[in-house]
Amino acid sequence: MEFFKRSKKLYSAEGNQNGYPTCVFCDSQDTGLTIAGLDICNYHLAIITDTPLEEPPVSDMRPHKLFFGNLHLVPVDEIGRVLIPARFYNQLGMQKGSRLTASVDITNKFVELFVRPDGNMHIDDHNRVLLSPKIIGELGWGNGDKIGVTLDVPHNLIRLTLEEKYVSKCVFCSSSNIAMKLQGRDICKYHLEEIKKSS
Repeated sequence: MEFFKRSKKLYSAEGNQNGYPTCVFCDSQDTGLTIAGLDICNYHLAIITDTPLEEPPVSDMRPHKLFFGNLHLVPVDEIGRVLIPARFYNQLGMQKGSRLTASVDITNKFVELFVRPDGNMHIDDHNRVLLSPKIIGELGWGNGDKIGVTLDVPHNLIRLTLEEKYVSKCVFCSSSNIAMKLQGRDICKYHLEEIKKSS
């Protein structure tokens, strides 16, 4: 839980460095509810409460000024896909469908993604990049492992590093009684009910 409290400063847009609240599931300032000291934007609140979705979070539609070292923590899924925040690839002039190539450092266990017209990887419609089984195997990454996605503007690349082996814990209280997963983060039964009651 401590990471997610700190993460507002680590991977938010420049405007949020001034202390504005941001959603725990994205960096939107369009917060609609606060639970256990963490904010939830109206978009993710709608997903959690099964209400109709009107539009993506404001954070995905506004321009961002980002800094080297911004960190976003995401899980590897069962087939080796990693979510790349839209604000990261937009800052580097990438877009959905952009072709990428990967430079893998086996010793230090990280991957660097570069734009290459002949790259064998691409950003899919859901902002994910599929890492090959060979890369996943060489790095020793597995389903659910938390990957740190960082933006390196000076070198025009996105870096992926293993941050921690995946353990299901509620983002609001660290409980392992998980009832819902959203944006790679877990919500326990108690806080899921609290959110639904409060909205």
